[in-house]
Amino acid sequence: ADLDEALALMEAEGAKRDDGTPRFREYPDALVQRGLAHEGLKEWPLAIRDYDSAIALWGGADARSLVAIARAARSGGPLGLNPFALVYRGNAKASLREYEGALDDFRAAEALFAAVERNGARRDDVLANEALALYALGRADEAVAIARRTVTRQPGLTDLHVLLAADAWRRGERETADAEWNFACNEISTGCRKYRDPAWLREIRRWPDVRVDAQADFLARRQV
Repeated sequence: ADLDEALALMEAEGAKRDDGTPRFREYPDALVQRGLAHEGLKEWPLAIRDYDSAIALWGGADARSLVAIARAARSGGPLGLNPFALVYRGNAKASLREYEGALDDFRAAEALFAAVERNGARRDDVLANEALALYALGRADEAVAIARRTVTRQPGLTDLHVLLAADAWRRGERETADAEWNFACNEISTGCRKYRDPAWLREIRRWPDVRVDAQADFLARRQV
């Protein structure tokens, strides 16, 4: 309700200039914050609507413009838009099982983070989301390739070690599965307790059903 009121006040003052750019820098930020509030209420289409509006204000109205923004950022130009907005929109699309659109958003966000980060931590988090979207699209080999590259660079990503464990189990690679799971449980400070809870995986981490099922098979030691 507060964000509705704030946005209404800005819109009454003419939140957009004649060229479509935001008059107030807070305007797209408030749209993103309202999108997050809609996500908290599981109102995914409303969240996506707000993210769409904010991203368009930052110049990323379509896939072509997102690619252009990412290229400019990689060349040392301005960031153009807040990459977190792309991550949030990708998450909301994934909640609606719109995995192709989610993958596009995650990849655009990854490119932006890669252009501005020194250690790549946020980029690696987005790569974990990319891997999940690929898995949901039936592109398991691509998902596993991303996961393996990412944990080589950033070993502390529990999500990807767990993904690799369950995938290896489904492929009949039991030693690899157990090694990845043991690493996630014992070598990373966050541990693996939450990854035993299918409700947490679905509702909080928002894993696709195919990944939750694969994890359940691994935990139950079911060979499929």
